[in-house]
Amino acid sequence: MRQHVAMDPENALPQAGAGVRPGPSWTGGTLVLVALGLVLLVGWAAKPWQWSLVDDPDYRLNLLRAQQEHGWLSGILERIDAAYDFDRSGGQFRPLLWVYSATFYLLGPGLAHALRLLLLLLAVGSVGLAVRQRLVGAIGPVPMWTITVWAISAVLSVRGLFDGLSFLSIMELPTVTLAAAAAVDRSAARKVLWLTLASLSKTPVVGGLFALAVVLYRCKRRGLAMTALGAGGVIVLWARDFALGGSYTAEYELTLEHATSALVGLGRQLALPTLVLACALLWARTWRPRFDSDALVLVSAGLGYVVLLLPWGSSSGYNLAAPAFLLVTGTALGITTTLRATWTTKTSTDDYQPASRATTALRHRFPLVVALLVAGVVTTIGVKAALDRDTTIRGVVDWASTLPEGDVVATNGIESAVRYGQLLALRHGSSSSQQFVYAQPGVAPPCAVRWVVAMHDQGPPELTASLALLRSLPLGDIYRVPDSGGQNPAC
Repeated sequence: MRQHVAMDPENALPQAGAGVRPGPSWTGGTLVLVALGLVLLVGWAAKPWQWSLVDDPDYRLNLLRAQQEHGWLSGILERIDAAYDFDRSGGQFRPLLWVYSATFYLLGPGLAHALRLLLLLLAVGSVGLAVRQRLVGAIGPVPMWTITVWAISAVLSVRGLFDGLSFLSIMELPTVTLAAAAAVDRSAARKVLWLTLASLSKTPVVGGLFALAVVLYRCKRRGLAMTALGAGGVIVLWARDFALGGSYTAEYELTLEHATSALVGLGRQLALPTLVLACALLWARTWRPRFDSDALVLVSAGLGYVVLLLPWGSSSGYNLAAPAFLLVTGTALGITTTLRATWTTKTSTDDYQPASRATTALRHRFPLVVALLVAGVVTTIGVKAALDRDTTIRGVVDWASTLPEGDVVATNGIESAVRYGQLLALRHGSSSSQQFVYAQPGVAPPCAVRWVVAMHDQGPPELTASLALLRSLPLGDIYRVPDSGGQNPAC
């Protein structure tokens, strides 16, 4: 006799119903996972950290200056206004960043890094919880925990997500955390809220808000549908107003070169997650895709995100982490719902028994093994990169803070020259430190330069003076410029 499954009319998700065996309790396992997460967060926060070389030192230094000049609360409001003016002139609409940059940097580096790790754990954990919601009460050949771990592993295979652990100013990590909350929340009203906040963090997510409006309208939730549609429309119009007069967005142009660059970068982010997702085909004998509403909303958000990134042409991993996460998460949820629908149409688990133990191992265990291997490698590489970046930055700042006053250091990175100076200013509690200058490749450094910091991602230092290696760091090297009578021989 076929088992009947009750459906949630709001989200079109299968729920445990009459004749369906209740799913296993995860109370004990959940407590263990929460405890492990807390230990990880405390250890991450206790590690000595330094701000990154992106925007972090600038945000922190300007916030401290504003609070010194205007007071604690007025300083925060002043920085929100300054961030608005900056985005207005550049053409980017990022309201959540305006508040984030004026409040997040009240924290010290340790707590700030721990909060970013918490965002990653929440995003990944939300994916696991969303998968579990779809499998409660299902009778199938593959355990619930196996599919949950597989889905989490697919998300952790997105390499660019881990850049958010180093570059604390980028908003991709908060964006995917908000989008994941929309997938796991059972309230339609809160789904609208989560996706609206995600769109205010990164405007391209607004495609998911429009998709949610369509879903809600079809489910006869027309009031909420109009709310979602109105919120998305306001965001699009406001973002368009910013972009039309922006100096930064003026460089956006939909060309073959830009589109190819973005798509190739996205392909690199999706290659390994696609392998993990494809392995789930072994778990179903018949394959009739049944993507639920949350899966369709996330995939729509991811596709819309990609379309809006094409004129920019960025191939950076952290810029493409958000659309990759949305696409992978939506696909994983869709596969989970498809498996659930396949299982609940069977009269007995005997229908799934394979012909041999070898086939059982291949169909039931192989996808999980592949997922764990891929996710383990990507996670190890991502965490190691975050630690190596911090070790390099802390090493340079600690060394430079011991130099005699007046010594000038050249570096082969344009942005790093500014950021290292700001980090020294934060270290000394003063804004007067200007010890770092940019060493343009192929051009002799200024006469005052006695030291060179060569960042590996900027290529070798092309300086006319021979350099003596002083210290090697994971992602950079420190050199001494040999002098003649106390002067740089290039002078």
